[in-house]
Amino acid sequence: MDDRRDTVRDDERLRTAERMAWASHEANDAIFLFAADGSIRDCNAAAERRYGYSRAELLALNAGDLRARPNGEAPSSQAEIAQVLAEGNSVFECTHRRKDGASFPVEVSARAARFDSTAYVLGIVRDVSERKSIEAESARLDAKRERMLRYWRLQFDSMPLGCIILDEEMRTTRYNPAFAHTFRVDESSRDGDLLALVVPEEIRGGLLSWLRNLREAHEPVTGINDNIRLDGTRLTCRWTNIPLRDEDDRFVGLMCICEDVTEAQRSQRALAASEARYRTLFEQASDAILAFDASGRIVDANPEAVRMFGHPQEQLLASTLDRLRLYARPEPDTSVQGPVQRERWRMVRADGEQIDADVGLRTLDDGTHIASIRNESGLHAARRRI
Repeated sequence: MDDRRDTVRDDERLRTAERMAWASHEANDAIFLFAADGSIRDCNAAAERRYGYSRAELLALNAGDLRARPNGEAPSSQAEIAQVLAEGNSVFECTHRRKDGASFPVEVSARAARFDSTAYVLGIVRDVSERKSIEAESARLDAKRERMLRYWRLQFDSMPLGCIILDEEMRTTRYNPAFAHTFRVDESSRDGDLLALVVPEEIRGGLLSWLRNLREAHEPVTGINDNIRLDGTRLTCRWTNIPLRDEDDRFVGLMCICEDVTEAQRSQRALAASEARYRTLFEQASDAILAFDASGRIVDANPEAVRMFGHPQEQLLASTLDRLRLYARPEPDTSVQGPVQRERWRMVRADGEQIDADVGLRTLDDGTHIASIRNESGLHAARRRI
């Protein structure tokens, strides 16, 4: 019975050894059995495929012969073999070369083993060319991304306009020096609700609600509204709000760019008031006023001009100065100096009546000519009677 059990155990060990041998033979990684002096005592089929040698050729080599030769000399592997035998195992990376001289990176997992009381090193060698290529590409992309981030930060910090970045919950994540300067931001006010601090309390709730609605937007949205600096002073800003989305088109935040337009708005209001005053004077002037371009095309006429020439305004604006003016001559002995030029014009009304007019001419900065026309026909007739 004992002999039969021993035979069964021997058969199981044999089958196990055969399965392990088959697994080693069919493995994708190259497997070597090195002697203590570094010579190759055994290898699997993958080693032949990886290195381009036949089995017989590999068994005639040692571990150093597998290494790449950057200086033309085969590196020694004795120290590494001794270290594995002393410590029991080691994992390291190095560069191997094939029979044709091509080199490739490998990861070596080495372990000390004993067979029949003899010390060996079992080395599993994995070709990591693809992994190294992926790592190199990843490192290249990381470096490119870092360069782009540095460039973006430089551009962001150098922007002449204030800019603040909000996350998806409308919390401040970053702002540039121009924003800090515009709103008088200091160290004590740097928190997650910075944008709310620069919005007047009376419109804060509505504005922040409006900003949250920009989660659905895909294009920049602009607007002008009143703001408040952290020192309490008021200003007017033009905002350009840009939705930020990731590669899956998910909303991740807002970039809000602000321009202080307080002075521009004040100037526009002053200009509008000035234009309104001019228009009042233009409409109520007792002299006829015609505005015309360099070609003589009439571009504006006040009510007195309509009355004086007897043409509806739309006809005047469709006409040219030459249709109303028969001739013109400069005032011969004028003492008037400056931008106004005085001339005498003979003009004609819609009904054919001719008018003697005293005209003051001025040219505006945009090239438009303004003629202020006073009908002096009655004065001239009186002088002739005298």
